[in-house]
Amino acid sequence: MPVLGPVPLRSIRRSHVMEVVRRCSRDLGLGPLVTRYTVATLRAILAAAVAERLIPTNVAADKTIPLPKRERASGTLSAEQVAAIATRIEPRYRAMVLLGAASGLRPGELMAVTADRISPAIHLAGDVIPQQATVRVDRQATVGHAFAPPKTASSVREVAVGATVVRTLIEHVRTFGLGDEGLVFSTPTGRMLSSPYTSVAWTRATAGMDLPPGLTLHDLRHHHASTLLSEGINIAAVAKRLGHSSPTITLAHYSWAMPQDDDLILRASEAIARRLA
Repeated sequence: MPVLGPVPLRSIRRSHVMEVVRRCSRDLGLGPLVTRYTVATLRAILAAAVAERLIPTNVAADKTIPLPKRERASGTLSAEQVAAIATRIEPRYRAMVLLGAASGLRPGELMAVTADRISPAIHLAGDVIPQQATVRVDRQATVGHAFAPPKTASSVREVAVGATVVRTLIEHVRTFGLGDEGLVFSTPTGRMLSSPYTSVAWTRATAGMDLPPGLTLHDLRHHHASTLLSEGINIAAVAKRLGHSSPTITLAHYSWAMPQDDDLILRASEAIARRLA
């Protein structure tokens, strides 16, 4: 970790944490996500040290330490842009881009998918490609290379995908194999992916593309949701697919993507008025 390599555990101060932030964001040119993840990792390490009574306090838990703000996207990805990213990203993560765009899974949910959570079993597929499959979502990958329950109780769900995604996943597993515990997407050594790891791959793939600033892997989920709604899919069905507890949440995030039938509404309103006049 920058700065802290030679510093004894008991000697780490708030100023050291601030220097880590400065080195990550300025000297190393790392983005807000990776910088915040680095501090979160340090915070977890120091919390463990406090629990073991190796140090008295966790200086990285100080909420007054200024962290770079998360970048907010100013637009959404088009189908053409998603296709371009899938082509440009490292082949190992191409199937993850397609699954994210075609399922609406959150990044942490994508990273937690294992072969036994896909039915029928893609790692046992023969020459006949199933026309659809179901991905069971019941956990997510978190900071520290650990698994945790999904974001909410409503996030536990089954998401259906079609033949194109199934074929891509089968080819992915045949090419790269499964990672630890049967992970479908993993590092080259088979370990669980993390947000900084995928962020680097995403940044490399999108470098030089004319994209709205601040877009991340999570925007594949936004692309999926906005596409479904723009096609007129029932908002309750979209909410269930995304793992939202209520269509109200989906509406709050994606109302802009729904068809704006102003002329149709005006004609219906006029028809009502004429019947009542």
